[in-house]
Amino acid sequence: MEAQAKFKFTLQNLNCAGCAGKIENDLIEAEFVDLAALNFASKQLVVKPNKPMEEEALRQQIDQIVKKYENDVNVISLNNKGTSGGKQGGHDHGNASREALREKLEKIGLGLGALLFIGGLLNNYTGTLSSSVSLGLFIAAYVLIGGEVLVSAFKNILRGSWFDEQFLMAVATFSAWGIGEHPEAVAVMLFYRVGELFEEYAVNKSRKTIEGLVDIKENTTHVLDEFQQVKDVATDFVKVGTNILVRPGERIPLDGVVVDGQSNLDVSALTGESVPVEVNAGDAVFSGAINQNGVLKLKTTADFENSMVGKILDLIENAGGRKAETEKFITKFAKYYTPAVVFTALGLAIIPPFFTGMN
Repeated sequence: MEAQAKFKFTLQNLNCAGCAGKIENDLIEAEFVDLAALNFASKQLVVKPNKPMEEEALRQQIDQIVKKYENDVNVISLNNKGTSGGKQGGHDHGNASREALREKLEKIGLGLGALLFIGGLLNNYTGTLSSSVSLGLFIAAYVLIGGEVLVSAFKNILRGSWFDEQFLMAVATFSAWGIGEHPEAVAVMLFYRVGELFEEYAVNKSRKTIEGLVDIKENTTHVLDEFQQVKDVATDFVKVGTNILVRPGERIPLDGVVVDGQSNLDVSALTGESVPVEVNAGDAVFSGAINQNGVLKLKTTADFENSMVGKILDLIENAGGRKAETEKFITKFAKYYTPAVVFTALGLAIIPPFFTGMN
């Protein structure tokens, strides 16, 4: 196996943007990796090792790095001959169902926690019940809203990852509890979790858009041999200059020129234009367009990698590797800035009382 080969994996159940960034950074810095790019929206990871490696050995090393941050994430191969811990790449409906149930329970807990928090606030303002009732409501709300955050922070600490957002939320809210500001402790955790919900919504919307774009790839091409007989061939293996057949209702698999036939093409997936485009012999056509009403014989002018759909999918898959210099700087800066802020705040809380005598 060549050292220059790139391997593609999907990180199933990856829903933490911060964790995705840490996984990518660790892979980039790993001694066995020459190039690594993780697209959080599509959950796809592209890795090029710097030495010859078997795919399963590479997958296992990637899995070790992933498990440092997300124990529930599975590394699944997207390569033709790859393995994925005993499972071929694809959808694991059992995991998907469990993930959907977990997300539903999280939202229910968040909603109940918010109601208890509001109840505690109302009791504080009205004084209907004793302050101990409000305290009980705030504690219950805090556990329901922030329980998962605290568990994640504890697990990350055990893995040696201290200064992440979960740790900072735990420190901030524990500090609020410590000085008796119980409503503020719950409010901070509630706002954080609501922000996560909005982030999750935005990411899921992006993923659906990306999945729609991925669907424009036609996996099989009807190739015409020298006797004009049709043979189905995987689109990835069709060469430039091959004669292919596209029937009505099918998507054009590769860029090409119309050799024979006339039809209208739906190019909305490529250009957004809803009006069909008429094509005749001699016209250029692009992969991803849908042939609406006529049989077309085409001669390919590009292989899949260099066709319109291939370029679109390449842009999607490798978007994570095309980071701006500012983003790279911020990622590195955060590794030092966050601990510095934490220790500075700790120093401000502890040192001044020794000199001022204040409690």
